[in-house]
Formats: sequence, structure tokens, C-alpha cells
Amino acid sequence: MNAIVQGAVVHWRDYLDLCKPRVVALIMFTAIVGMFLAVPGTVPMQAFVFGTLGIGMAAGSAAAAGAGAWPGAGSTRGRLPRQSGSRY
Repeated sequence: MNAIVQGAVVHWRDYLDLCKPRVVALIMFTAIVGMFLAVPGTVPMQAFVFGTLGIGMAAGSAAAAGAGAWPGAGSTRGRLPRQSGSRY
């Protein structure tokens, strides 16, 4: 399933890259740990499944929207070069 945008072929993998799956996985892991710590006993299965899916989809779409708001932000791999006078 490809789309053509202004002469360039766009694959679904490009959108997946914009969603930043490794960052979303960390967000979902943090949410799962929080669910287990918030409830005494076990987490209800329906709340666990739908809550985790919703958090993952919201985080992925926010990452893709953020990368679209700042062109080039989703395409860089690694860190930006450090400024000479920067502290961190």
C-alpha cells in the first residue's frame, strides 16, 4: 500500500518511522507498570488491554503529528551536533 505525494512514493514504513515505535514502547511499558501499581490485586483485563492500546495509539499519533509540525524532526537519526558553548 503506497501513496504518491508530489512525485515521491510514500510507504507505510515511513509513517511507522514517524510514530517512533521505540519511544512509544517505552511509554506503553511505563503505563503498564503504572496500571499494576495503581490497583490492589490484578488489573481488570478489559481496562488493561484497551488502556494499553489507547495509550499506544495516542502516543504514536502524537509523535507523528509532532514530526509533521517540525519537518526534519522525524527523519534525523541520533542526536544533533552539540553547540560549542552548550552545557549539556
